[in-house]
Amino acid sequence: MNNFFVNLLYFWLPFVISFLALILAILRNLYKNSRVKFFQKMTYWKIIGFFMGFRLIYALFKTAVQYHIWEQAGGLSRFLLPPYRPISYFIGYSITHFWLSTLIDILIAAIFYAFLRLLKKYNSRFFEKDEPELGFLTALIVGWPNVVLIIPFAFIFVAILGILRGIFLKEQYTALSWPLIISAFIILFFGSYLINLFHLKTLVV
Repeated sequence: MNNFFVNLLYFWLPFVISFLALILAILRNLYKNSRVKFFQKMTYWKIIGFFMGFRLIYALFKTAVQYHIWEQAGGLSRFLLPPYRPISYFIGYSITHFWLSTLIDILIAAIFYAFLRLLKKYNSRFFEKDEPELGFLTALIVGWPNVVLIIPFAFIFVAILGILRGIFLKEQYTALSWPLIISAFIILFFGSYLINLFHLKTLVV
């Protein structure tokens, strides 16, 4: 039972929240012109705030749990905490194991957002409203190093959907929204396999 609870919190909860954030992104993209107040008020920035808030609270939760485990454990574990070791040791351990990946994901997502904003500035016809924000969200969800895959995947789907739209709808341009969302879904479920497949495991922090 305890193992089930630990697995639920440490693996499945982050996955479920990531999946939920992508579902919200789909709803935002589908009903962005809806007159329903719920969809009018739903923005990518709000979804980003929800997901980022979860990541930070989750890192704080794991930090508190680790401190409690060391404090209550017998043997040598309790000697890793004050007064036996300075609190800076535990802080350094927590940053490395619980906070660093979250901070890196936020930084990389912000860089990806800036990259998309720059592209939009010079090629605005390829972008719809709020697509750089969607890029921020999808990069944050898949995280590092999976974000390395989202750029080529997104542009592959841009090409595929562009061909299909040209054939069936006679439309020339394909926006990034659906390619980003589709890519994020694939990477969320198969990211670890794809990282190994493309020999990118050395990028894992």
